[in-house]
Amino acid sequence: MTIYEKNGKYYCRFQIDGERHHYLCQGATNTKEAKKIEDGFRYRTQQQQNGLISTTENKKAKLKTLIQLYNKYSEVNKLSHGKDSFCKYIGQYFGENTNAKDIKADKIEGFKKYLKEERQSSNSTINKYLSALKDILSSEETTNKISLLEKEIQSLIKEWEIELDKDSKLQNELLVEFDTDICDIKVNGRPRSSFGQGVRAILYTAFLIGFLKYCIKNNLQHPGFTVIDSPLTTYKKHKIKNVKNEDLKKETHQLFYGSLSKFNKEQIIIIENSDKYPDNISNINIVDLEEGLFPINKII
Repeated sequence: MTIYEKNGKYYCRFQIDGERHHYLCQGATNTKEAKKIEDGFRYRTQQQQNGLISTTENKKAKLKTLIQLYNKYSEVNKLSHGKDSFCKYIGQYFGENTNAKDIKADKIEGFKKYLKEERQSSNSTINKYLSALKDILSSEETTNKISLLEKEIQSLIKEWEIELDKDSKLQNELLVEFDTDICDIKVNGRPRSSFGQGVRAILYTAFLIGFLKYCIKNNLQHPGFTVIDSPLTTYKKHKIKNVKNEDLKKETHQLFYGSLSKFNKEQIIIIENSDKYPDNISNINIVDLEEGLFPINKII
């Protein structure tokens, strides 16, 4: 059981029945608060392992989180009823730490009645509040989708055994988050842009492939066709001394192409400046362009 702080955020790690878990303690400002959040994660995990809670159940988003998402959306789309004053009051009335799913029709009717009778708001103003509230609550679906996308990206990084730095124990401590402010991922609390060129490239590749997998699994529109330029050219693994796990000695490119070979209906084209070809992997087609796309000796 471990709680640690990194870049101003608190994380917890623990193991139950041989199964490792790693979570961001959202909202924690000190170790004590993070410990309480960790206890909640442990309890929920044990309930899931005992079959009392479905492991596929969506996360319950706090109203505060959804309001933040909606404010960003309103700012981009210049919505008049997305002003901070509207959202702030909605948060105050229902409580920012309230689970969004707990705001049912009866509570919304109570809110409407309060606006009309206590605040004596006009029908136009009430409709703006209700419209904003409806959009805020619908943002929960977005948070669940982001969570599923993060899991797809995280699974690929683990599968390819990507190392962030010389001391990284990435397979046990990996945490991927999608930052809606910059529309890019963070890994273990660090923005993708903060890593070296090689790691940035392969993390971006994990994002592209993870997005493809997410769309396919959820029957979303995607051409099923992706072209990636030089995902592995600048990535180099650090030399690890006294490696006990033989799997860690596998070349990244072998793990990478082995993972991509599992796609059957989709087409992924990799343009790579390397002489390292994957060995004994089916379902891939290697085209060597050493003599150019149109070799002169074959044209003449």
